[in-house]
Amino acid sequence: MMGISIGGSLSSSSLEPGSVSVSLFSSYPGSYSAFDRVFDKTRKDSEFEPRSNPNPNPNNYQIKEIRIINNFMIMKINYLDSTNYEGNKILVFDKYIKITDILRKNKGLIDPHFSDNEKFISPIARFCPDERGWKNAEIFCKSYEE
Repeated sequence: MMGISIGGSLSSSSLEPGSVSVSLFSSYPGSYSAFDRVFDKTRKDSEFEPRSNPNPNPNNYQIKEIRIINNFMIMKINYLDSTNYEGNKILVFDKYIKITDILRKNKGLIDPHFSDNEKFISPIARFCPDERGWKNAEIFCKSYEE
């Protein structure tokens, strides 16, 4: 069994043979704070409402979990400033791509959007960020046999 850990710990409970699950905490804070955008300070106290920012900042995230199945990487990630699904995303990256490859090539950014730009590594699939979505991501990865 092999795995990586960035400020986290390797979890081997309930793993299938040949799979790796890693719990990670990694944060690349952007040039602005998520707290700066939570409330619009130009309004009166009675008008304060949380700001809606559905699009994640690819430079402001925490990696919650990674699992490798058939050499695909499933990543559960939380974008700290996004309000859509509380900022949670489940991404699948193509075969043989490692987290270190993504961080190096993307200069620390993990953008959840699909892209054909060869200068960046982007996910090949996204799933609803809940337990069912995680299971669907696992099924997707298992459907490709070597």
